Amino acid sequence: MTRKRFIKLCMARGWQRNDAQLLASRVGPAGSYDRLLCVFEFIHAVETAGVMLADQISTFEDDVREALKGVCDGRY
Repeated sequence: MTRKRFIKLCMARGWQRNDAQLLASRVGPAGSYDRLLCVFEFIHAVETAGVMLADQISTFEDDVREALKGVCDGRY
């Protein structure tokens, strides 16, 4: 993948041009633009999964709190 293509793909995913260019300048450790893009797609997927998990935990916490409130009030 070319640098130009990499930057265009990053911009299509919502990155600002300057941020995409900065990222492209750090391709060295990744070895290629393809690999670098895969790494960032993986990181994005993990972040998205983390947000979804946090939402589920929050909902579960609310349900547990409600259940314990009923027990503490003497209602079963």
